[in-house]
Amino acid sequence: MDDEEKTTMRLKILMADDHKKQIEGACDALRSLGHIVNDVYKYDEAEKLAQDDLFDIAVIDLGWYDDDYLKSKGIARDRRAKMGFELVDLVEKKNHNAIQIIYSVHTDDPKVMQGAQARRAICVKKIPENDPDAKHSHEYLAYVVTTIAMILSNKNELKAQVSLEEKKFKRVLTVVVSMLLVTFALFITSWKITNQADVAVYAFGASAFTTLVVLLALGIIDKSGVEALTNFGKVIFNRS
Repeated sequence: MDDEEKTTMRLKILMADDHKKQIEGACDALRSLGHIVNDVYKYDEAEKLAQDDLFDIAVIDLGWYDDDYLKSKGIARDRRAKMGFELVDLVEKKNHNAIQIIYSVHTDDPKVMQGAQARRAICVKKIPENDPDAKHSHEYLAYVVTTIAMILSNKNELKAQVSLEEKKFKRVLTVVVSMLLVTFALFITSWKITNQADVAVYAFGASAFTTLVVLLALGIIDKSGVEALTNFGKVIFNRS
């Protein structure tokens, strides 16, 4: 894939599962889009990343039955079955806006669905490795997470563009208002000092011309706008 085809807004994504094969396809797909993917297969490593880093998206296996670290800690199997929720909570604590996916064979369990809903997480069904259709769940996970990543990336890019345009507009508005106030003040001052309208008009014209140059340089008006304002100025000066 060419650089131009990759997402312009890179996301940071956590992929955590105690079985590498379950998520490697999704990891490859996300990296091909240019995103930063942290894939981990041990609970303690996933826990540390969730505690220390800020992620835009997290895909987390719900059950960590075979994790040696959790076994060494003497954590009961029933708790290991839902340790993924604890990772979700850690990710959410660092970034309340993170989009999270619970990847589990038990997504049809009402308690699992309720736990995911309480955490605003999406459930994606995992098919056990010994099932002939396991590959399909891997492909579906890749489809779901890459689609979410593309939508979120585009949204973030749009927000960044809007923010940039807002800043530009505020700077331009400040310049325009300042120049207009200076022009008006120069006109009034010239009139009061000389008591002659034509001198005030010429002073106004000089200041207006400076304003015009600034506006043109900033790209606020184009050549047609300059021509229209110039013609208007000619009318004013002819009247004076």
